[in-house]
Amino acid sequence: MKNSIIVLVSVFISLASYAKGDGPVATVCKTDIEKFCADKQHVAREVRTCLETKKTEISKECLQVLENTGPGSGMGKGKKK
Repeated sequence: MKNSIIVLVSVFISLASYAKGDGPVATVCKTDIEKFCADKQHVAREVRTCLETKKTEISKECLQVLENTGPGSGMGKGKKK
């Protein structure tokens, strides 16, 4: 049941973020990005890579989003073709 709730919340966040033009990592990890990765760009996976190097320091929610989303290519726009 708990996993179902987590999945539903993740889907909701993803859909809301897509509508805004922000990806789930940018949305859920906003505070962690500002704290640990403020000098990184959302392109070329810089922010995601930075957050992954801080896995023991970032919030539980941010870590969960990192683990439940694909590698991305910046700002929730999906893989480049």
